[in-house]
Amino acid sequence: MPWIVLVADDNALIRKGVTRLFEVESDFEVSGEAEHGAEAIEKALVLKPHLVVLDFSMPVMNGLTAAPILRKRLPEVIIIMLTMFSGEEMETSARNAGIHALVAKHQAATHLIPTARDLFQKRPTPNGKRAAA
Repeated sequence: MPWIVLVADDNALIRKGVTRLFEVESDFEVSGEAEHGAEAIEKALVLKPHLVVLDFSMPVMNGLTAAPILRKRLPEVIIIMLTMFSGEEMETSARNAGIHALVAKHQAATHLIPTARDLFQKRPTPNGKRAAA
């Protein structure tokens, strides 16, 4: 059984690109997409993904605001934030919001899938077994 992913980004090209990164991997399945944080929360509550990929900067509700709500409502969900911003302040804010990892948008093609796999490595897989180390 694959890991279920929800992708939230207000830029349709980036959202589709991130979705495509996961779709070509046999251990991931994208169950939905969202254009902003509020929609990501709504869809996550219905789709129950294992992973939510959130853009930092989105209209209606940004990723930093959506993340703690997601963590409260779905405590087991893993959250990766895509961002064009970096630095210690961003990392601290993300960690305080319950975000597990930050990936720079310009590195998403090479870093997003490995980061997701690293985060899942010690968790039980969707079929109840531990992922291989």
